[in-house]
Amino acid sequence: MKKVFIEVYPYHSETLYPYADAIGGPEDIVLYNPTSQGKDVLARLHMRHADFSIKRLIKILWREKISEVHINSISVNLHGRNWAPWRKAFAIVSIPYICRLFGVSVFGIAHEADQYFATPVSLNRRHNLYRKYYGRFHKRLFSDVYVLAPEIKNYIAEHGGSVSVMSTRSLTKLSAVNVDKRPGLTLAWIGAMDSQRRNWQGLYEIDAGLLSKTQILFDMICDIRAAKGPDFEEKIGSLGISHGFFFRRYRPDDEELFAAVKACDIVVGFYAHESYGKVKTSGARHIALAFDKPVLVYQDGHYQLIGSEGVATIKSTDINQLLERAVQLQNDEQATLKQVGLSS
Repeated sequence: MKKVFIEVYPYHSETLYPYADAIGGPEDIVLYNPTSQGKDVLARLHMRHADFSIKRLIKILWREKISEVHINSISVNLHGRNWAPWRKAFAIVSIPYICRLFGVSVFGIAHEADQYFATPVSLNRRHNLYRKYYGRFHKRLFSDVYVLAPEIKNYIAEHGGSVSVMSTRSLTKLSAVNVDKRPGLTLAWIGAMDSQRRNWQGLYEIDAGLLSKTQILFDMICDIRAAKGPDFEEKIGSLGISHGFFFRRYRPDDEELFAAVKACDIVVGFYAHESYGKVKTSGARHIALAFDKPVLVYQDGHYQLIGSEGVATIKSTDINQLLERAVQLQNDEQATLKQVGLSS
């Protein structure tokens, strides 16, 4: 019996790949948007590939022995300004009903879990209305619903919901390049400085003296010329902390991205909305999880270092205090390793 993996939207390849790679096989089928931005990543999946359409899915279900259908994103765009997003939303909500008609089990990842689970934090009113009148019933069609980080699972469980965590560890297979680890503490910022989604105000609070004495470096894995990058670069220059940042004036490819994450100590995950880390996972977070890197977030009035179990290992209202503590932990770990090496 075969499995089918589906992505309706032209993004999310960085979650479709590990999803299919983790539980799929060469006999399985992956259907995705023909305009996908991550075709080069998806091409590495050793299974049958085809463009997604409802018609093609029905043909596959009719002609082949399918046991499971996995939808990479069951969250829908409720803010479309034209018909295209709404057509995709209709396709996403239709898939489980079609699969059930053929007696096939359905699974899916909730990228925005507030559309299906009632929690105090939600992205917006439309999500609340969708969940109240549709999502909470629709989720019953799924054999299991996945989220992308353990802290999301924990938060949903605290409020009476039940989900599983989909591992993104397979992303490590996409990285064949190794970069030597630099001395000191390296923090990786992933993605463009887009003010609608990201919040980098905390970086302006960093003390210049701390950067100098501790060899802390922020590796900005993005094209600093894009979006608000030039404003950010100018601001940290005026604050006298630019020596603690490494900039790229080009868009790094996936190989460079993954190599830089492998070489870093912490991934920075500052986001503009409180829903991140509760009902929504950032791309930076699931890349950090793939490489078993802690993520630095600002949540509930505290800077927090979140480990791979979804629990804060360090917490402070002052980013400089948190960074000092992270440096101390790194030094303690290196001292322990040195002692072990000497004793052996």
